[in-house]
Amino acid sequence: MRLLAADTDAWPEMLYYLAGVDDPGIRALVAENSATPFQADETLARDESPEVRSGLARKLVTRLDGMKPEDAAAAAESARIVLRRLAE
Repeated sequence: MRLLAADTDAWPEMLYYLAGVDDPGIRALVAENSATPFQADETLARDESPEVRSGLARKLVTRLDGMKPEDAAAAAESARIVLRRLAE
């Protein structure tokens, strides 16, 4: 499951499923995976594990840092939503 959780070619539906498994190590890999869908990121932002939440924050920062300006507006709004949840 760990290989699948870290696989950037994994189906979004599978990553969404893995975001809800009991193993925080797997959830952390899903949180850091750039292919993980926004809906799973929202769920992971409420995770009880600091490892999961910090992995998600790292992914968001990395995603925004490497983004072209013309793509940044939509991604920034999604990131804001997830970051608000992380801050709660």
